[in-house]
Amino acid sequence: TISGGYPEDGNGFHYPEDDGDLKLMPDLSTLTVVPWEEDPTAAVICDLVHQDGRSVEFTPRNVLKRVVAAYDKLGLKPVVAPEIEFYLVRKNPDPDYPLTPPVGRSGRAIGGGAGYSIAGVNEFDELIDDIYHFSESQGLEIDTLIHEEGAGQLEINLRHG
Repeated sequence: TISGGYPEDGNGFHYPEDDGDLKLMPDLSTLTVVPWEEDPTAAVICDLVHQDGRSVEFTPRNVLKRVVAAYDKLGLKPVVAPEIEFYLVRKNPDPDYPLTPPVGRSGRAIGGGAGYSIAGVNEFDELIDDIYHFSESQGLEIDTLIHEEGAGQLEINLRHG
């Protein structure tokens, strides 16, 4: 809560007495260099565990591990192609002001309605090149990067794997 206290039970919320602090356990097999940092920097994916080391069952990573294990028992392998959607916005140093669409290389603010157009992506060529370069250097294979319907909305589709 904002006050630092515990929320009251009710309205569909229940805070179990044994629900304490959790720990992050790094999965060192995921350790990668962060190529966009000037100082040597690495990133690692972590598993969320209870203080006694038990896995937190509802985390996306643990749910996926259970799905993979269930498929493995059937002699199958799940294949997915994640899709990442995000918005580019103009720099905004004051959080009291609303977010606004970015200005592309044409010098115009990017509006909506240019969905799936090459021109929409071309407005941000330098950024797009960086995304491809940094993704490749971290072993992420991009299948498609497109401009979506919304103002400054982009979508990255990763290759099946």
